[in-house]
Amino acid sequence: MSSELRRHHRRNAHPLTSPRRLATHFALAALSVVASATTACSGSIPSTTSELNSGQAVMDLGTLVGELREENSMMQAQIDSLRGALAYQDTIVRQLAAGAGVQVRSPALSTP
Repeated sequence: MSSELRRHHRRNAHPLTSPRRLATHFALAALSVVASATTACSGSIPSTTSELNSGQAVMDLGTLVGELREENSMMQAQIDSLRGALAYQDTIVRQLAAGAGVQVRSPALSTP
């Protein structure tokens, strides 16, 4: 074979110019890109059990907040009732003091 024919023969061609080798290199490159993307994304996908646990914790917190609001409402009603009872007793004491002719000082703690 002449030197020119040897140069164009498939065995003597550049390794990346062969269509089969070129396809193999592209396949390996694509595989490595997919593998690295999968590895990068695997840490960002939460597991379903952690999502369920987080959802349950949020539901529990919502229930507890509702219970705290109810308890706060009951305590506010009790405070209002006690203020009313205090005002009633204060009125009676002042009326009795006025009937007896005794001067009564104003309370040290004023109710809001």
